[in-house]
Amino acid sequence: MNDDKYVVCDLDGTLCDHSDRIYLAWLGEWDSYNGGCIVDTPNMPCLDFITFLGRKEYKIIFLTGRADKFVKHTVEWLRKYVFFDFFLIMRGDKDFRSSGEFKKHALLDFCVKNDILVSQIEYAIDDNDDCVAMFKDLNIKKVIKYK
Repeated sequence: MNDDKYVVCDLDGTLCDHSDRIYLAWLGEWDSYNGGCIVDTPNMPCLDFITFLGRKEYKIIFLTGRADKFVKHTVEWLRKYVFFDFFLIMRGDKDFRSSGEFKKHALLDFCVKNDILVSQIEYAIDDNDDCVAMFKDLNIKKVIKYK
Protein backbone atom coordinates (compact mmCIF):
# COMPACT_ATOMS: atom_id res chain seq x y z
CA MET A 1 0.00 0.00 0.00
CA ASN A 2 1.15 3.55 -0.70
CA ASP A 3 0.45 6.51 1.56
CA ASP A 4 -0.77 8.88 -1.17
CA LYS A 5 -3.96 10.92 -0.87
CA TYR A 6 -6.56 10.78 -3.62
CA VAL A 7 -9.37 12.83 -5.10
CA VAL A 8 -12.13 11.35 -7.25
CA CYS A 9 -13.81 13.75 -9.66
CA ASP A 10 -16.61 13.27 -12.15
CA LEU A 11 -16.41 14.89 -15.58
CA ASP A 12 -19.78 15.68 -17.22
CA GLY A 13 -21.64 18.30 -15.23
CA THR A 14 -18.85 18.54 -12.66
CA LEU A 15 -15.46 19.33 -14.17
CA CYS A 16 -16.91 19.81 -17.66
CA ASP A 17 -19.71 22.26 -18.41
CA HIS A 18 -22.03 20.12 -20.48
CA SER A 19 -24.87 22.65 -20.58
CA ASP A 20 -24.65 23.03 -24.37
CA ARG A 21 -25.18 19.31 -24.93
CA ILE A 22 -27.19 18.03 -21.93
CA TYR A 23 -30.35 17.99 -24.02
CA LEU A 24 -28.79 15.14 -26.03
CA ALA A 25 -28.65 13.01 -22.88
CA TRP A 26 -32.30 13.85 -22.15
CA LEU A 27 -33.11 12.57 -25.65
CA GLY A 28 -31.10 9.39 -25.08
CA GLU A 29 -28.63 10.36 -27.81
CA TRP A 30 -25.66 9.09 -25.82
CA ASP A 31 -23.09 8.92 -28.61
CA SER A 32 -23.82 12.50 -29.66
CA TYR A 33 -23.82 13.62 -26.03
CA ASN A 34 -20.51 11.92 -25.20
CA GLY A 35 -18.87 12.85 -28.50
CA GLY A 36 -19.70 16.49 -27.90
CA CYS A 37 -17.50 16.59 -24.81
CA ILE A 38 -14.58 17.89 -26.83
CA VAL A 39 -16.12 21.38 -27.10
CA ASP A 40 -17.04 21.72 -23.41
CA THR A 41 -15.58 24.47 -21.33
CA PRO A 42 -14.44 23.68 -17.81
CA ASN A 43 -16.49 24.52 -14.76
CA MET A 44 -13.86 26.86 -13.39
CA PRO A 45 -14.57 26.50 -9.64
CA CYS A 46 -14.16 22.73 -9.97
CA LEU A 47 -11.09 23.01 -12.21
CA ASP A 48 -9.49 25.51 -9.81
CA PHE A 49 -10.14 23.20 -6.85
CA ILE A 50 -8.80 20.12 -8.65
CA THR A 51 -5.74 22.07 -9.81
CA PHE A 52 -5.09 23.30 -6.28
CA LEU A 53 -5.28 19.75 -4.90
CA GLY A 54 -3.21 18.35 -7.77
CA ARG A 55 -0.48 20.83 -6.94
CA LYS A 56 -0.70 19.84 -3.28
CA GLU A 57 0.40 16.33 -4.28
CA TYR A 58 -3.03 14.73 -4.24
CA LYS A 59 -3.45 12.05 -6.88
CA ILE A 60 -6.44 12.83 -9.09
CA ILE A 61 -8.77 10.11 -10.36
CA PHE A 62 -11.26 11.18 -13.00
CA LEU A 63 -14.19 8.76 -12.83
CA THR A 64 -16.71 9.16 -15.63
CA GLY A 65 -19.72 7.34 -16.97
CA ARG A 66 -18.59 8.09 -20.52
CA ALA A 67 -18.08 5.05 -22.68
CA ASP A 68 -14.53 3.91 -23.44
CA LYS A 69 -15.01 4.65 -27.13
CA PHE A 70 -14.72 8.35 -26.24
CA VAL A 71 -11.36 8.00 -24.51
CA LYS A 72 -9.52 9.95 -27.22
CA HIS A 73 -11.92 12.91 -26.94
CA THR A 74 -11.78 12.73 -23.15
CA VAL A 75 -8.00 12.65 -22.87
CA GLU A 76 -7.66 15.42 -25.44
CA TRP A 77 -10.03 17.61 -23.41
CA LEU A 78 -8.29 16.81 -20.13
CA ARG A 79 -4.85 17.55 -21.59
CA LYS A 80 -6.15 20.94 -22.72
CA TYR A 81 -7.14 21.99 -19.18
CA VAL A 82 -5.40 19.71 -16.66
CA PHE A 83 -1.64 20.18 -16.32
CA PHE A 84 -0.69 17.33 -14.00
CA ASP A 85 -0.78 13.56 -14.13
CA PHE A 86 -4.09 11.87 -13.48
CA PHE A 87 -5.85 8.53 -13.59
CA LEU A 88 -8.88 8.07 -15.83
CA ILE A 89 -11.61 5.48 -15.29
CA MET A 90 -14.25 5.16 -18.00
CA ARG A 91 -17.27 2.94 -18.52
CA GLY A 92 -17.06 0.00 -20.89
CA ASP A 93 -18.97 0.47 -24.12
CA LYS A 94 -21.48 -2.25 -23.21
CA ASP A 95 -21.86 -1.29 -19.53
CA PHE A 96 -25.37 0.02 -18.93
CA ARG A 97 -25.42 0.03 -15.12
CA SER A 98 -26.55 3.16 -13.32
CA SER A 99 -23.86 5.78 -12.76
CA GLY A 100 -23.73 5.06 -9.03
CA GLU A 101 -23.43 1.31 -9.49
CA PHE A 102 -20.84 1.61 -12.26
CA LYS A 103 -18.73 4.15 -10.39
CA LYS A 104 -18.79 2.21 -7.13
CA HIS A 105 -17.57 -1.03 -8.72
CA ALA A 106 -15.11 0.70 -11.05
CA LEU A 107 -13.59 2.69 -8.20
CA LEU A 108 -13.31 -0.31 -5.88
CA ASP A 109 -11.73 -2.40 -8.66
CA PHE A 110 -9.27 0.42 -9.39
CA CYS A 111 -8.35 0.63 -5.71
CA VAL A 112 -7.70 -3.11 -5.46
CA LYS A 113 -5.62 -3.17 -8.66
CA ASN A 114 -3.55 -0.18 -7.52
CA ASP A 115 -3.16 -1.14 -3.85
CA ILE A 116 -5.15 1.87 -2.64
CA LEU A 117 -7.39 1.90 0.41
CA VAL A 118 -10.71 3.70 0.08
CA SER A 119 -9.72 5.56 3.24
CA GLN A 120 -6.95 7.24 1.20
CA ILE A 121 -9.59 8.98 -0.91
CA GLU A 122 -10.05 12.32 0.80
CA TYR A 123 -12.43 13.99 -1.67
CA ALA A 124 -15.11 12.87 -4.10
CA ILE A 125 -16.82 15.44 -6.34
CA ASP A 126 -19.88 14.64 -8.44
CA ASP A 127 -23.09 16.29 -9.64
CA ASN A 128 -25.21 13.13 -9.51
CA ASP A 129 -27.20 12.58 -6.30
CA ASP A 130 -26.89 8.78 -6.52
CA CYS A 131 -23.11 9.03 -6.90
CA VAL A 132 -22.85 11.48 -4.01
CA ALA A 133 -24.81 9.05 -1.82
CA MET A 134 -22.61 6.15 -2.96
CA PHE A 135 -19.41 8.05 -2.09
CA LYS A 136 -20.86 8.83 1.34
CA ASP A 137 -21.72 5.13 1.79
CA LEU A 138 -18.06 4.34 1.07
CA ASN A 139 -17.13 6.70 3.93
CA ILE A 140 -15.07 8.99 1.75
CA LYS A 141 -13.97 11.81 4.01
CA LYS A 142 -15.26 14.81 2.04
CA VAL A 143 -18.00 14.38 -0.54
CA ILE A 144 -18.86 17.46 -2.57
CA LYS A 145 -22.10 17.73 -4.53
CA TYR A 146 -21.22 19.97 -7.46
CA LYS A 147 -23.90 22.59 -8.16
